[in-house]
Amino acid sequence: MVSDLRMIAYLDSMTRHRLPVDPNLAVYGYFVAEAAHYHVPTFLDLGATAILCGNDLIASGVIDECTRRGYKVPEDISVIGFDDLPIAEHLNPPLTTVKQDRLELGKCGFYILRAMTEHISLSKNLLRPSLSVRSSTAIAKPRLAKRHSSEKDSVLNVNPELFSQYQQHRTIR
Repeated sequence: MVSDLRMIAYLDSMTRHRLPVDPNLAVYGYFVAEAAHYHVPTFLDLGATAILCGNDLIASGVIDECTRRGYKVPEDISVIGFDDLPIAEHLNPPLTTVKQDRLELGKCGFYILRAMTEHISLSKNLLRPSLSVRSSTAIAKPRLAKRHSSEKDSVLNVNPELFSQYQQHRTIR
């Protein structure tokens, strides 16, 4: 559910800003640093100028993988995380990330557990994130794609219904 919600937010944001989405650059992966090893080569080959990660652990792996491949963050490619984990500000370079207020998350968790134990109906809680801008992002430099490939973990392959809804929503606007 978290992966789908973050993918929907990404696709909605791209639509709102009238930016095209290559489904091979919108992929699902495990929320661990090692996931970067599987996807970063494709992103770089397809000419990505920035990589927005589902969490800060993936972003740390993306920075390592880009560096290992001879790319400089943020000079060659920007990296953005999500969650603002304590490691984010200690990465090299320090990670730009979407920050969620942990205190508010904890409060919401408490209220949800309390409601469940008292058999009270629940609705969604919406927390407002903020952006912690650090040194892992810069103005994009144009990059050419070296190749085009079909990514097996792309949103088009993993969740075609979600991507179809995005495309329909985009054409309506």
